[in-house]
Order: sequence, then C-alpha cells, then structure tokens
Amino acid sequence: MREYLQLGGSVGSRACVCKYGKDKSRGLSLFGIGRSFISIDIQNCGNSYYSPTDDKIVICNTDIWDDFGIFTQAHEYGHAFHEKALGGNTGGTSFEGSLIEAAYAAFLYDLTDNVSEVRDSISAPGSYVGDLIRTCQARYVNWIRANGPDLIAYCAENAINPATYFTTRVPPSSYLESASESGGWSGTRVHDNWTWNMYEKR
Repeated sequence: MREYLQLGGSVGSRACVCKYGKDKSRGLSLFGIGRSFISIDIQNCGNSYYSPTDDKIVICNTDIWDDFGIFTQAHEYGHAFHEKALGGNTGGTSFEGSLIEAAYAAFLYDLTDNVSEVRDSISAPGSYVGDLIRTCQARYVNWIRANGPDLIAYCAENAINPATYFTTRVPPSSYLESASESGGWSGTRVHDNWTWNMYEKR
C-alpha cells in the first residue's frame, strides 16, 4: 500500500488535515474492490478512530510514529475500507472489542495467506474474504447483515456450529452468503482456523 500526505495547517500545533491515498492497484489485486481517498485529521487526543459519519480518520499525535503508528493507521484505514468497500461497519467499541478485532483479523488473514501452519491450511484469494464480509447475512426474526465475528465464522464454515463458542448471543436460525470458496476450503478447515485464532491462541 502506498500512502501520501498533503499537510495543511500548523504541524507544530498538531492541527493539520491530511489526505490519505492508497495504491488502488494493490487494493484491487487483494480484494478485487477499492475505495476513494480519505481525509486524516491529526489531533491531540486519547484514541485514534475512524468516523463513518464524516468518512474521516482521526489520528492522535501520539499514534503517528514507529511500529505502533503504522499499526494504528493501518487499523483505522481498515475500518474506513470496510465502511465504503465492504458494506459498512457494525458493532461497538471497547478494549475487549479491540482484542476480539485482533483475533478476528488473524482469522481472516489466515484464510488468505499461503503459509501452511498448524490449524491453517487454507489459501483463499482476498476477494473471497471481501465477498464473505460483504454478502454474509444471518436470520433471527428477520435477515440481518453479519455484525460480528460469530456470524462471519458461520458463513465461512457454511455451518452454524456454535458448540461452546460465541456465548454472548444465541446462534441464528440460518445464514446465507455468496462468496466463492476455493484455495483448499473445507468446513472442517475453516472451523479449525477460527477456533484456533479466536479462542485457543488467546
């Protein structure tokens, strides 16, 4: 991914608005889709975040440099990409939520990496993950768009297999998705993958 910044305002006062761009060819090659440029506001704040209302990323001035800065900026850009390219973000925010996000991200990454590891023997294209997130739905009383790792796991596995997992809500009665499985996909392999990343690694 290639980024560039166009600074405005006073960098010394940390009051600048930046334009964040990406190499669309890399994004398209991974997910098969892209999103438009996005503004970044660098502020003196406590937590960096993405605002879907404004379609803007706010980066705290302590979250700019070094490995943590790179991680934070990529993380918030992930929310911005999710919002515009994959159908919108859902869910809330909390420290526990950030831990779940990390485990969930590891699961999705393992679906696409080409490294064969313990509990990871799937090498699907990035477009599969994008289509899975964009099209996964679950039925409770009505059909809803997938709004959590549990529903994405059911769609990825093509089975509602809660066992002792995902105890914060009851499983849906059914699900649907239109992603094309490939890259060594099987329900058993997916189940091993998400249980390993979201539970046993923690």
